[in-house]
Amino acid sequence: MKSFFIHLSLLLSSITILSAQTTLQGTVLDTKTKEPVAYASVYLDGTTIGTATDLDGRFSLTVKNRIHTRLVVSFMGYESVVISNPYESIPEIIYLDEKDINLGEVIVWGKPTFTEKQKMEAFKDQFLGMTEAGYSCKILNEDVIRLSYNPETNKLYGYADVPIEIENKYLGYKIRFELIEFTLHLKRKKSLALIDTVSIIGLSFFEDLKKNEINYAERREKIYKFSSRRFFKLLAERKIELSDFRIYNYNVKAKVLTHPLQARNLFALKKNSSDSTTTIVLNSKKKDDFGIFNISVINVGKLSERVIRDTPYKTIASSKLHFFVDTFSVDKYGNTNLIKGIFINGIMGKQRVGDTMPTDYLPQ
Repeated sequence: MKSFFIHLSLLLSSITILSAQTTLQGTVLDTKTKEPVAYASVYLDGTTIGTATDLDGRFSLTVKNRIHTRLVVSFMGYESVVISNPYESIPEIIYLDEKDINLGEVIVWGKPTFTEKQKMEAFKDQFLGMTEAGYSCKILNEDVIRLSYNPETNKLYGYADVPIEIENKYLGYKIRFELIEFTLHLKRKKSLALIDTVSIIGLSFFEDLKKNEINYAERREKIYKFSSRRFFKLLAERKIELSDFRIYNYNVKAKVLTHPLQARNLFALKKNSSDSTTTIVLNSKKKDDFGIFNISVINVGKLSERVIRDTPYKTIASSKLHFFVDTFSVDKYGNTNLIKGIFINGIMGKQRVGDTMPTDYLPQ
């Protein structure tokens, strides 16, 4: 099964809320010197929403709508600070600690199994994605990436002390990705071709590329159509049955699909007026013997139910979602608070960094 999972001391909170608009403010200082850190990046993870501190280390960032994401403060040579819920509490003063740079140190386990070129190719395939969008991406500072393979665990690990810079010419974004974790678990030793699971965790900031003659909107909407974010957005809005998504149980032994399932029989929804999110509670009776909640999601398009049942499962635009939590929440854009609480494979699971768009993206 190939699965994909695409993180102080507090003073008074400095958050100003005007209706749906929120202004995040603070000051960034060096922990040791207590001097202001000028031009530090301050952004909402996974979005195009960001700013930089001024000469006094101060920042002010206005957000029109709340997004399920974290506030990141970063500067070259310092450890990034991540604030999990910036809408509730932000330190008035944010201290940055100097980073202990490893200067390219690589962990080596025994005799090398793969060449550096082979490891980098495997990393780019799984980090950027083996899709049209993924293959169009270019890593601008590939030399900052360090890779190590452990033959005992059969895992490939990726590290980077500075953000990875990516140019996505297919979707029209420049991405700055701070890699926290990259783990590629292989099914067989001495083979980078067969993948079991991939775990990628990081912080990202998006910038729009100049459009020139390319219209990126159509490409972005095409990828968004099959994304887990769109599925969760429709689920939170109680619109699954009105969309081109259908939920099925998949009988692994018989390799057949059941009739479509009603979302209301699987998920209980509660709207949270305070932050415009939706809490989703999974039906515990639907869990398997291991306590995992499993569903198959298919983008049916114009296919009839009979055609879907008679079509080989692997040829359909299908995904499998395996939940390891009882509840989670979804914001208005379809972003969830799930990090490692879910495994996704199939068409949704193929989407990697090259197929991601800002968390505040919505089709035009």
